[in-house]
Amino acid sequence: MMMIIQINVINIMIMIIRINVINIMIMIIRINVINTMMLEKLQI
Repeated sequence: MMMIIQINVINIMIMIIRINVINIMIMIIRINVINTMMLEKLQI
């Protein structure tokens, strides 16, 4: 019984970490896009 609970907890943690990593990557991409747009506007 304990083994099943442990495996579930590990799986949930991995899922949460994956979601967090994806969210962070999306945030970074958004910030980069916004920054490049701002830079282009400044240069023009």
